Amino acid sequence: AFIMNDLARLVNYIIALFYCATTKIILDIIMSSCNNTDVKKKTPSTNLPWVGYARVSSREQAESGLSLEAQEQKIRAMSIVKSVILEEIIVDAGESAKSLSRPGVQKLMSMIRNREIAGVIIAKIDRLSRSVKDYGELIDLLNSYDVSIASTTEQMDTSTAGGRMVLNVIIAFSQFEREVG
Repeated sequence: AFIMNDLARLVNYIIALFYCATTKIILDIIMSSCNNTDVKKKTPSTNLPWVGYARVSSREQAESGLSLEAQEQKIRAMSIVKSVILEEIIVDAGESAKSLSRPGVQKLMSMIRNREIAGVIIAKIDRLSRSVKDYGELIDLLNSYDVSIASTTEQMDTSTAGGRMVLNVIIAFSQFEREVG
């Protein structure tokens, strides 16, 4: 059974390579997954689907590699690597992350409160929020409904104190960049 699980994981990685436009994205995900052996899936046994969340706030971001298409590719690849069902990718185009008053985030929060999803995949932490206060609110909501969050860029485990601390530092820098830039 152990070998079959490894084989199934390998097959998932190979399938992911064919679904992505760039091999580098997949290799980064695979390497970070292999290096993070202590991550525990918090997915409930109900087999609820996951959703992705993508956002751009400007045309410059769309042209600099943070395009919605690039984010969606990373999210789809991560869903394959994690072997989860990706029901949809919620998109906020042309929206700033300075507050949670965005249609996509409101939909995401509603899905969490209605217990419709097991997890959220994002391409980068600052796509969801660039406010320490708002991210804290989101993490509290995710934790209270036992919904996981996965980033294709940053490795994090919000179920540990150390993981929450690292997340807070990353978000603090994102907020700083938003405020000065």
